[in-house]
Amino acid sequence: MLCSNEGVWDMSGPEHGGSWHDLTWTPELVQTFWDWQVSRSGASYFSRQMAKPLTTMVRCLVPAGGAVLDLGCGPGCLAEPLLAAGRAYAGADQSRASLDQLTQRMQGRHGFLGTAAVKAGKVDWKDGDFAAIMLFETLEHMTDEQAATVLGECRRLLAPGGLLLVTVPHAEDLEAAKVFCPVSRTAFHPWQHQRSFTAVSLAAELGSHGFSTFFCAAGDIGPLTHAPFRNPLNWSCNYLRKRMQLALLQRFAAPGPRPAGWLRAVFFGVGPNLFWAGRVR
Repeated sequence: MLCSNEGVWDMSGPEHGGSWHDLTWTPELVQTFWDWQVSRSGASYFSRQMAKPLTTMVRCLVPAGGAVLDLGCGPGCLAEPLLAAGRAYAGADQSRASLDQLTQRMQGRHGFLGTAAVKAGKVDWKDGDFAAIMLFETLEHMTDEQAATVLGECRRLLAPGGLLLVTVPHAEDLEAAKVFCPVSRTAFHPWQHQRSFTAVSLAAELGSHGFSTFFCAAGDIGPLTHAPFRNPLNWSCNYLRKRMQLALLQRFAAPGPRPAGWLRAVFFGVGPNLFWAGRVR
C-alpha cells in the first residue's frame, strides 16, 4: 500500500524494498542539471525545435532594431535567427556553461549584446534596457517565489511600452511526467519542471506581478515548423487547420510589428503550448 507524507512515499514490503522521495530542486542542482544538458547536443531544447515560429512571433510583435532579452536562454538557440531578423539579442541564464557556449558562438556578431548570469533571480542590466523580454519555457522551471523575483526583474528591465512574451506547457500533468532514479530512490520531472499552468492561472500570476495581458491562449506551435503537406489524402480538418496556421505565420512573417489578432488562429485554446503576451501596467 502507498501512503504519502509530504512527498515521501512508504513502499514497504519485499516487492518495493524501501521508500522514495521527491527531489528538491535547489539552485545548485538546477545549475548542474542544465550545465549537463547543454554539454550534450542541445537538440531537445524547445527554443531549438521551435526556433522558426518563435522567431516569427517576435518579428511580428517587436519592432525592428529593438533589443530583446532571452531570459532563460540556455545555449541561445534563438540568437542567430533573431539577429538575422534585425533584432538585437541578449541572453541570461542560471547555467554558466550555457552562457559560455552562447558567448563563444556569438561574440563579435553585430547586434549581439552579450550575456548575464541569473543570480538569485537577478540580472545585471540597467533599468529599461529592453524592448522585449522572452520567457520561453522558463516559468515552469521556477517556484512561486523564484518567479516573483524574476518577474520583478522583467518589470525593471523593460523599456516603457515594452513587451513580455511567455510560453509554458499547457496544463501539464507533472505527476504523470515524473521519472525515478533507483540509485538515489528519487522521483523528479525529467526536464526539471516544477509548476503547471492554464491560461487562467498564467494570466492571473502575471497580472499579480504588475503585467497587463495583451494575449493569452493555448495552441500548438509544433505544426508551424513543418513543411507543407504534399499528400492530397491529408485533406482533413486537422490538415486544413495546420495549413491555415502556416499561411497565417507566413503572411505575418514580413519585418515589422503586426496586430495580435492573427495569434487567435494559431493559439485558439487547445494544444500543448500556452502563449502569453503583455506589458507592464
